[in-house]
Amino acid sequence: MTRPAAIDLPLVHELFLKGLAHGALNPEASIDWFRKHLGDQQVGVFVGLQDGLPVNLCCVILPYNPTTNRPLMDLIAGDGDPTRMRTVLAAGMDFMRQAGYDRFWCFNFSEHSDRAYMRAMRRMVGKPGRVRATMLEMDL
Repeated sequence: MTRPAAIDLPLVHELFLKGLAHGALNPEASIDWFRKHLGDQQVGVFVGLQDGLPVNLCCVILPYNPTTNRPLMDLIAGDGDPTRMRTVLAAGMDFMRQAGYDRFWCFNFSEHSDRAYMRAMRRMVGKPGRVRATMLEMDL
């Protein structure tokens, strides 16, 4: 997806909200960030279609400092069909490979255990992965 206005299409907007439901403090602000950065070479937004309608979403952010970071598969959302999800994830992974990367980071905001999330990701991307860290949210 290359046109920021496409984010405002109702079905695309719903996919963003679905993907951001558990991990974003302010989903609309996150959507605004993608709208603003959609044309950046560092940002890839991939939408899978079924019968011409958007059903899957994969958002990737390449590191602005490649010496200290890996690409981030920042947002994944879809209709639950594994074949269609693999297709849109493949587009995101191709985007990262073309930029010269062979690994990426992603967050588990799925409300499933890391073990279950890793199993699902392994089936979707076809490659092994590992849990590298646990992110904590602490009260001040």
